[in-house]
Amino acid sequence: MKLERCLHGVAFAYVASVAVMLLGIQPFPILHDYAEWMFQGWLLQSILAGQPDSVYQLASWPVPNSLSQFALAALNIVVEPITAGKIWLAMYLLLGTFCFYRAARLCWPDYSGAIHLILIATILLGPGFWNGYINYQVGVVLLLVGWIGFRRGGRAGWLLFVSLAIFFAHAATYIALVVAVGVVVLTGRHMRSGVRVALLLALVPSLVLMAWYLGVKLATSAASLEDPLNPVQWLQYKAYTVAKQGPFHNFVLIDGSSALQNWHWVYLAGALINGLMLLVVALWFASLLWQMLRRRVQLSEPFNHYPMLTLLLLTAAWLLLFLLPGRNNFGVVNLGERFLIPLLGFALLAFACSRYLRAVWSGLCVVAAVCVVTTLIVVSRLPVTAYQGPDSDIYSASRHKYFNHRLFIYADRGLFLQTARTSDLRPAPDPQLATGPLILQTPL
Repeated sequence: MKLERCLHGVAFAYVASVAVMLLGIQPFPILHDYAEWMFQGWLLQSILAGQPDSVYQLASWPVPNSLSQFALAALNIVVEPITAGKIWLAMYLLLGTFCFYRAARLCWPDYSGAIHLILIATILLGPGFWNGYINYQVGVVLLLVGWIGFRRGGRAGWLLFVSLAIFFAHAATYIALVVAVGVVVLTGRHMRSGVRVALLLALVPSLVLMAWYLGVKLATSAASLEDPLNPVQWLQYKAYTVAKQGPFHNFVLIDGSSALQNWHWVYLAGALINGLMLLVVALWFASLLWQMLRRRVQLSEPFNHYPMLTLLLLTAAWLLLFLLPGRNNFGVVNLGERFLIPLLGFALLAFACSRYLRAVWSGLCVVAAVCVVTTLIVVSRLPVTAYQGPDSDIYSASRHKYFNHRLFIYADRGLFLQTARTSDLRPAPDPQLATGPLILQTPL
C-alpha cells in the first residue's frame, strides 16, 4: 500500500507540474488547438453580448465540440480571455484528476495508485490533451466517470444529464456512449422492461440533437470515407496509434524543430517507452481474451454486476470503432483514435491487469512523466511568438518524426487575445479545426 500511495503522489505531482508550466509560467496555455478554442470562446461571448460583427454568426443548429467554447464564453463575462482559458483548463485538470483518483480507488482499491497514474498519463495528460482537444478530453472524462455514476444509482436521470453533456463535448464520445447504452439494454438479461424503456427515453433528447446536427452536415457537405489504406499500412497505422497513447510526448517548437533536437538519446528512450507500452497493451488484451474464453475474468466492483456478454460486446464494439476508420474519415483526422482512448480507460477500470504488466506500465509512466516535465520546462522558458515553422511539412525542420505535438501552432491566437479587449482585429478561425459553434460567414 505504501507503493500505491507513492504512485498516487507521482500522479498528483505530474498534474501539478504541468499545471504550473501551462498556467503559471507561460503567458497562456500552449496546447496546439486550445488557443483557437479560447479565441472562439471570447468571440462567442462578444456576439452573445450584442457586439456587431460582419464576419461571424452563430450556427442555428446544435453542434458537438462546443461545450468548452460556451464555458469559456461564460467565463469571459467576468474575466479577461487569457484568464478564462486558464480557469477552464485548471477546472479540467482538477476535475479529471479527482474523478480518476476516485474511480481508481473505487474500482481497484488494492492497487489504485498504479491505475490512477496510468489513467493520468494515458488519458488526462495523453495526446489529446497536448493537441489541445479540450472538448474531446472533457467528453472522455465524462464518459468514463459517468458510467460509474450510472452504476451507483443515477440510472435514467443521470444518463439524461450525462448524454447531453457528452453530446456537446464531442460527437465521438457521444457515439461511444450510445453504443455502450445500446449494448447494456440489449444484453441486460435481468433488467426490467421499464428500466430499459427509461434508459432509451433518457437518450432521446440527445439523439434528436445528433440527428439534427447530422442532417445539417449531410446537407451542406459531402461526408465520406477517405484515404484508404492497404493491409500493411493499416497495421502500421493502428500500431502507431496505440503506441502514441503512451506516456512519452515530444514537442515541436516555434521554428518547427524538436524540443529534444540536441538530446536525441532522450527522444529514443521516450520512443522506446511508447513501444513497450504498445507491447504491454497487446499482451494485456490477449490475456483478457484468453480469460474471457475460460470465464476467469476478474472484474472491479462497479462492473461485476454486468453479464460477461455485455462487457465482451462493448469491448468488441469499441475495438471495431477503433480498427475500422483510416487516417481521415468524415473530415475527422484519425477518427479511430477517438474510440481507442475510451476503450483503454474502460478496460483499466473494469478488468484486472496482471501485476507484472501493471508494474511495467506504471514504471514507464513514472519515467516518461519526468521526461515530459523536464522538456516542458525547457519549452516554457522560450519566448512565445507566432509559429514560424514550415507550412507544407511541419516536421521537415525536425529530426524527430513521431510522438510530436505542435504546441505553438496557434500561438498567434493567444497573442491576439492578450489585447483582445481593446483591439478591433478579429482573425478568422481555422477552417481545418473540428466544427465549433461559430461558422465563418465571409472571409476576412
